[in-house]
Amino acid sequence: LTSGQSAMVTHTTQTRIAATATSGWWVVVCTVVALVGQSGQTSATDRTMSHGHREVVVEVVETPLTPLEIPSNGKPQTQLLSTSPVRPLSSTSVGDTDDVGGETGAAASPQPTFGHAMLSEFMLANFTNLNHGSFGATPREVIDAQRRWIDRAEARPDDWFRRDYKDVLAGVRTRVAAMLDADDDDVTFVENASSAMNAVFRSLFWQPTDCILVLDTAYGMVKHTLAYIADMYGVEVIYVEVPVPLADDTLIDAAITAALEKHRGKKIRMASFSHITSVPALILPIERLARLCRENGVERVVVDGAHALGNIEVSMRQLDAAGIDFWVGNGHKWLYSPKGSAVLWVAPSAQGAIAPTVVSSEWVPGAFQQSFLYTGTRDYTPYVAIGDALDFRERLGPEEIMTYMRDLSAWATEHLVRVWGTEALAPAHMTAMSMGNVRVPTTDPEKAATLAKRVYDEHDIYIVVYRSGGDKWWLRLSAQIYLEKEDFVRAGEAVLDVLKN
Repeated sequence: LTSGQSAMVTHTTQTRIAATATSGWWVVVCTVVALVGQSGQTSATDRTMSHGHREVVVEVVETPLTPLEIPSNGKPQTQLLSTSPVRPLSSTSVGDTDDVGGETGAAASPQPTFGHAMLSEFMLANFTNLNHGSFGATPREVIDAQRRWIDRAEARPDDWFRRDYKDVLAGVRTRVAAMLDADDDDVTFVENASSAMNAVFRSLFWQPTDCILVLDTAYGMVKHTLAYIADMYGVEVIYVEVPVPLADDTLIDAAITAALEKHRGKKIRMASFSHITSVPALILPIERLARLCRENGVERVVVDGAHALGNIEVSMRQLDAAGIDFWVGNGHKWLYSPKGSAVLWVAPSAQGAIAPTVVSSEWVPGAFQQSFLYTGTRDYTPYVAIGDALDFRERLGPEEIMTYMRDLSAWATEHLVRVWGTEALAPAHMTAMSMGNVRVPTTDPEKAATLAKRVYDEHDIYIVVYRSGGDKWWLRLSAQIYLEKEDFVRAGEAVLDVLKN
């Protein structure tokens, strides 16, 4: 096709067509402009043809690109919106403390880097968000895509709920499973980690003689859910203390070993770990911990991976081999999908033991996929928009995103430790991700307790400050592709200013 032409194409489960091809410095982008029926086989109200395909009209648009915009790997990058191509920030520039605002050692390029140039891709107001880890920030193009899914659902509700949504989600599931090194059949979607963890804990038949093992760094939702389980069924919740500051992650192994030995003879039916804890923000050695538990008779292991999806590499095949039965990851934090989107992986051997928190009209005993696929009339567009979030990540480069966040977080941690004269909470390998922890320069509980609010009120910088390890208070920082070194420099100065005044 040449520019301006259109043609008929057919497809089965795809609901949005976006194809690219290169010719010199041109990229050809095909987008759906209309759905049409086939004469004699379909009516105006039902455009599905008898053989189950749909026909769409596509329009070809050519966009010129300069040679600098073609990546070295030869793969074209398509601009779906009026945004700029992105070149990742090198690890050298992140670690160079003399260069606060940009890169060093590289020739000047007309292409913008990750950093403030990316703010236009998001809907954040005029403030500095160093707390992406709590609620995330969904890119504009993903929100726009979700709105189109909502329009489609409202235009033909029966088509959407009875057929289209499920077809679309099947394709999204395949992509997510590939990202997680998992089988499609073992992956499903839920609203958030809270929903998934509740589904796991509340699906089991508990007895008063049962015990649940959990670290004291577990997220508040997990602690509250376990308190509910204990109150309802009389189970014992065994909390294992994580020493803070943490010199090495093997100390966690030692703490778990000691707890298992102390409670030997009790029926520990489940152990619950965070893949990445919330506060303090730490990557836990979950494979080692899971093996340790299973070797000592623990029946099931569940992992709260709320902060892991899109933040670090995850392989479900490896987690399965380590003895992990359940894993959940939020999409709205580091994957860039809308709020209300999360992924639940369940080992095949455990799928018959879990049901969604809402049992709907399509629930079937033991049918893992079907039971989670439809949980009543609700908005499922956050689930299908995970596919659009993956498109956003692919456009920028998933590895480049994670590398930038990891390197910026490491630089920010080192910088704040130096200017505050304090310490990092854990070794670097436990924070090799988008988040870090630095002790704030005060032990005054009154000053520390109001520090985050005052920094936000007086400097328009949102930070998280928490207490851990006795009288020590810590800053949890979140790096993101729309942030730069300068933001953490200003945050460090703002904290000092507030504490001084």
